Amino acid sequence: MKLIKSIFILTLSTLVVFSSCKKKEEDEPAPELPPESTFVMDFADFKDTTGGGKNGAPGFEVLTDSTKWNFVHSALTVWGWNLAITIHSAIPVAAFRESFNHQWQYDANAQVWSWPYSVTVGAKTYDCRLEASLSGSDVIWEMYISQGNAYTDFLWYEGRSAIDRLSGSWRLYKDPQSGTGTPYIDIDWTRNGQGTADIRYTNIIPGDNANGSYIYFAVDQDSTSNSVGSYDRQYDVFKKVDNNLTEILWNSTSKHGRVKDEKRFSDTNWHCWNTTFEDDICN
Repeated sequence: MKLIKSIFILTLSTLVVFSSCKKKEEDEPAPELPPESTFVMDFADFKDTTGGGKNGAPGFEVLTDSTKWNFVHSALTVWGWNLAITIHSAIPVAAFRESFNHQWQYDANAQVWSWPYSVTVGAKTYDCRLEASLSGSDVIWEMYISQGNAYTDFLWYEGRSAIDRLSGSWRLYKDPQSGTGTPYIDIDWTRNGQGTADIRYTNIIPGDNANGSYIYFAVDQDSTSNSVGSYDRQYDVFKKVDNNLTEILWNSTSKHGRVKDEKRFSDTNWHCWNTTFEDDICN
């Protein structure tokens, strides 16, 4: 009798422990998604101040104004990347932004968090499923997207971020109809206490002449002065075909800036513009 009672107590204790563990797993909070700024590069300064051209390009009046060529060259250099990202990444960007509006689910067996939802881009609706899992001190992210009968569970992007959300990377694919997709853009980013510090897009399309080209955007939160020579924003744009680097610095408040581009200017000097985007002497 004592033996049966002991077995009963042991079995009951085991069930209680198992139930508690299972409940804990199901209640495990999902890792926090890195902010949008780690995925979507900020093109606003050059897009919104170029004169109203289509898709953010410099407008006709700016393009034909010979007093603003330093700024126009910088804007056009950045706009090329902006256009390429807009065309090929509209769906994954929309899916990424929408993920913040939905509640996660946890699969205790697979140890995976998921966010299922739909998003509309243009006239089409896409079914999305963002998944997250832990790998050591990192979070692994995968975004699967389906669209009608065209494709199902296409891995449109994947990424890895540190638990502290201060660094990470993304990889975007394109051509969902192909099934496996084509590697398109690698995104590397870092953050600090004030937000995203830098982000780099690198072309990784296999066999592409521009493979290895990149655009790098950085924010210097310590540079807050509007005085001439103070710059708190930076773009580095490397064009693989020409083996040429364009360096751009500007002040996000006053909008004055400067550009260095050996291929464009046939020198290694800085070429500046003032707060009204007119060519100016560099100090």
